[in-house]
Amino acid sequence: MKIKVGIVIVVVVAFMFFGKDISHNVIKVDADIRKIAQDKVIIIQKLYNQNEVDKIYSDTSSEFKKATSEEVFMSIMKEKKQIFGKLNKIDLLASNVINHNVVVLTYRSTYEHYSLIEEFEFTKENKGELYLSVFYADEEGKLGEVIKL
Repeated sequence: MKIKVGIVIVVVVAFMFFGKDISHNVIKVDADIRKIAQDKVIIIQKLYNQNEVDKIYSDTSSEFKKATSEEVFMSIMKEKKQIFGKLNKIDLLASNVINHNVVVLTYRSTYEHYSLIEEFEFTKENKGELYLSVFYADEEGKLGEVIKL
């Protein structure tokens, strides 16, 4: 019995020392991919304000393109611009990296006419490049309050 307790104590102590290093290293690795995804959101928002949504579509994942044609995407983005107006600012609320190949970023986006929560999901494809794979504008207020300005 004493041997089993001793083994458990050794395992717990080892995990306390090494587990911290392992999790810290994972977070460091994730920081790079998070930054790339955040930079891509800034580019997407600039292109949106410049009415260059075709360039946004060209940088989406193959799965996104299978699910949404360019024509449908252009129509959705045009309608979004008419309703929300120009983007004024974004504030990062949350970020999550899944298996070092998917990044989910949640923002509070403030447009001319509305402020709401938006989620951007990026997935690695083709030699590790990140592509927009999901875009969700929470128009119904499920993730946070939709504010009419």
